[in-house]
Amino acid sequence: MGSLRSLNLRSCDISDTGIMHLAMGSLRLSGLDVSFCDKVGDQSLAYIAQGLDGLRSLSLCSCHISDEGINRMVRQMHGLRMPNIGQCVRITDKGLELIAEHLSQLPGIDLYGCTRITK
Repeated sequence: MGSLRSLNLRSCDISDTGIMHLAMGSLRLSGLDVSFCDKVGDQSLAYIAQGLDGLRSLSLCSCHISDEGINRMVRQMHGLRMPNIGQCVRITDKGLELIAEHLSQLPGIDLYGCTRITK
């Protein structure tokens, strides 16, 4: 699987442990989609940020991540250009501020359904 560049796990029943193994598996992914994975949260995002820090595209739509997970992500994933955090209802204005501060080169971001973002 050394040539694998993009992985779509949308709506899969993957856990923090599965994400940990994926992130520590020496893959050189540029894109990962874990949208609608009910078990993906801040711990999974910490594993992704640590082991897959070369991602350019990361879709987390409707995952159970919070500002804490966003903080870990933006501090380690400087090459991220296409994050999708739509419908992540635990993210607040603080998470958006962290994204703006650390990922200032983003061409855009999906915030659809992020009901706790007010600004």
